[in-house]
Amino acid sequence: MRRFGIVVLLLTLSASVTTAEEEVPPVFSERIEVELVNVEIWATDKAGRPVVGLGPEDLVVRHDGEPVEIEFFTEFRDGRPRTEGEGDLPSEAGGPPPNHLVVYFDELNLHPKNRSRVIEALRELLDDGAVEPSRTLILRQTRGLFVVAPFGSGEREIDSALERLAEESVRSAGSASPFDRAVREIEELWARSQDTAGSGTTGLAGVPGAATLEALAEGGGGGPSGTVGGSGQGSGGGGLGGDACDIMVSRAEPLIQSLTRERGGQVGATLERLSEAITFLAGLDGVKTLLYVGDRLESSPGAEVARLVQRYCPTSQPGYLMDALAADMSADFLAVSGHANANRVTFYALQAEGLRAGGSSSASRQGSRRGGGASSEALRQASERGGLLTLSAETGGRVLSGRNEIEESLHEIVDEMGTYYSLAYLAPATQDSPRHEIEVESVAPGIEVRHRRSYLDKSADERVREKLLGALNLGLVSNPLGIRLGAEAIREPVAGRFVLPLRVLVPAESVMALPGGADVTGSLAVKVIAHDAAAGTLHTVDRQFRVRLPEQTADQWVPLGVDLERPAGVHTIAVGVVDEVSGRVSYVSTTLQIGPESE
Repeated sequence: MRRFGIVVLLLTLSASVTTAEEEVPPVFSERIEVELVNVEIWATDKAGRPVVGLGPEDLVVRHDGEPVEIEFFTEFRDGRPRTEGEGDLPSEAGGPPPNHLVVYFDELNLHPKNRSRVIEALRELLDDGAVEPSRTLILRQTRGLFVVAPFGSGEREIDSALERLAEESVRSAGSASPFDRAVREIEELWARSQDTAGSGTTGLAGVPGAATLEALAEGGGGGPSGTVGGSGQGSGGGGLGGDACDIMVSRAEPLIQSLTRERGGQVGATLERLSEAITFLAGLDGVKTLLYVGDRLESSPGAEVARLVQRYCPTSQPGYLMDALAADMSADFLAVSGHANANRVTFYALQAEGLRAGGSSSASRQGSRRGGGASSEALRQASERGGLLTLSAETGGRVLSGRNEIEESLHEIVDEMGTYYSLAYLAPATQDSPRHEIEVESVAPGIEVRHRRSYLDKSADERVREKLLGALNLGLVSNPLGIRLGAEAIREPVAGRFVLPLRVLVPAESVMALPGGADVTGSLAVKVIAHDAAAGTLHTVDRQFRVRLPEQTADQWVPLGVDLERPAGVHTIAVGVVDEVSGRVSYVSTTLQIGPESE
């Protein structure tokens, strides 16, 4: 995994080239692609222990509800295939498929002290040799997505990167979560609302029979409406308590609306960045584990605080409260998990906070004495896990929460990366939808099977673009054609833009000729994505080439020219070359300065 440099090359070039602008005729060939769907499976018993020794006869696989036959099946233990008999999954060079670990720090949803705990556990994991450093990618997400340590890094490089990240967490000012802040404010609002209505501690002191009222409040009675009779609108018959609810829900409106907007924006930003990371990983083979590190990722931002207000005033249903309760981003989470399934990315979530000593004690007491309502701590836990559970359940992963031993949790994840079952089946031909459901069940009772629940039919262009983005952002290189990048002298700018005459050089012996015809002709497609580091924009160029191959192809190169108009600055360029006859594709990338550095 490295970046290619652009150099001016003087090579033996031998091929006549026709570009797309000269009306290249379409390519017709007899190459037929069969869709083979690969599925990784993790099996556990009722106690959560891994189940080993299963065979294909122990599983039932359904594609869109219809049973399909397992074509290939292999059990992996400690990253190695258990057997090598007929029917096992093929792998490169006879070895097991590679596995990759992506550690994803979500800075929008992670307290600095919790991040430090995970960083320390990761460093210990590396010291133990439990993970391969070169197959580990560390990402940091704020409103944007940044590579902390790329694939291909050594242990020392990753350790230094984690140290820098830890130093940043020390400098970061700690603060309570938005939910915890909202809980405190709601508690204060309720106390002030009771006092204002004459039903709180201050108000009750001057009311005849105050001791009886306090006893009723302590005893429950279904909420504030059960304290004193009356006709307050907020409680539908709550008297003093009802008036307090009217005041409460009125004062809570801006708080809940603000929290819903804030958290909705943060969750939405995280889902966008997660989708970007999943796209980049499309070009990787083997097991891809994305370990999300954060404190929370709720699917209904703001709803838990709205429920907290409803617990104080169960019969109050103003419009803003109903809007907050109805706010639901489940469809967005399902879209991201479907994208992960399409790229065979398994999602694990590590809630870095660990076990809490306790939530808001005041709110917990209120929950118990108002009869049947969940405490704020229970609401918090249910809310913050909502989105994480969707992402993990849909992709075959897990959520690890409520634990103080983070290193132990990391070891569990690493163990599952190497111990699993892998099967493949032929996808039935269908035109109904590009997305298809996958179901795998164990024949034996008491065995739980986890796996990705869907896959997506992708066009060849979609696959090439995703792998190009992987080359662009992560430097992932796959070069079966053996291409090289060259360039002629950059031409002076016109209207502030330089012209980079990019030359893609393809070994003539790597190009497969079209079948039939008198001429020995090949068909190549060049796809380029250029990223402007300053502007953060992408520029895409597609070119088709028909090439006449020489009789002797050894040591001969086919030059394919693509002119890129780029402003001055630093640019990362990813290049993909598709041999449209053989179907082989090469991906390379490089970073270069165009024009003077001062511009």
